Amino acid sequence: MKRIIWGITILLALLIVSTAIAAGMHSIHSRISNLLEQSAAAASQDDWQQADHLARQAKDQWQKYHNFTAAFADHSP
Repeated sequence: MKRIIWGITILLALLIVSTAIAAGMHSIHSRISNLLEQSAAAASQDDWQQADHLARQAKDQWQKYHNFTAAFADHSP
């Protein structure tokens, strides 16, 4: 009986951790994606200064969270 309880506990812990990681990845990448979309919109309106500013913000966010995302992302082709 103890093995079943330990097994269920470990599976629940893995589910909680993986759900938290997935939510974190979604949050990080949606913010970066929004910045890049805003940058593209600014570039299409010939506002190159704003487009450059937003693209740099997206790059800074990408670099800030690089270690976290690289640890959990699938890098296979």
